[in-house]
Amino acid sequence: MELWPMGSEKDRHVIAEANIENCGLEGTGYRYRAILSEIGNLALGIPPLVRTTEVFERHREQSVWFLLGNVVRNAMMPNCGISFDSRRDGQRHDGLALFLDVLPAAWGLSELDVETLLDLPDGWLRAWRNHEVQIDDELAFDILELGALQIGIRSLRRPSGYPGFWHNRWAADSPIGARTPWQAFSEDGRPALDAVKRYLKAGIQ
Repeated sequence: MELWPMGSEKDRHVIAEANIENCGLEGTGYRYRAILSEIGNLALGIPPLVRTTEVFERHREQSVWFLLGNVVRNAMMPNCGISFDSRRDGQRHDGLALFLDVLPAAWGLSELDVETLLDLPDGWLRAWRNHEVQIDDELAFDILELGALQIGIRSLRRPSGYPGFWHNRWAADSPIGARTPWQAFSEDGRPALDAVKRYLKAGIQ
């Protein structure tokens, strides 16, 4: 979805996206997985959003607008959080698992650092790789929140610069003051990460 300010095509920019994946035939219809994201608008009090949902028993003979309507309705239901099919504990978080697997290396953080970001006990990642624990819906939401942060980082830096993002000091008049993002998180917790995400989304940093 694009916003054209005052109808100006040259000033258009994307404010929301929906990526919908056909996961194949299931029963009498198809299963679709969708990730919805929105940049938000701080001036209007609209926070950034990332949500994942699934649609079942959808028939391809129907208009694509029926599919989009079902995706939006499922994702935006009150208290929906992240909607996954509970029958597929081993498969429902495959995409998030890949993101979580490469996150320490991409961000130049230790596994302990990532566990701290996600409020996980020490050694959780090792246990997860040994298939002793699984990603539940609450953790999936937290991982998606880090994914939203990565979208902001990616808009500013090349992959080689991702680790530096966490350890470069920001200006004194920034939302986190004269601190690095990691220092701000260490001192203020998740509210600091929320401030960083809002700042990146606004295109200021």
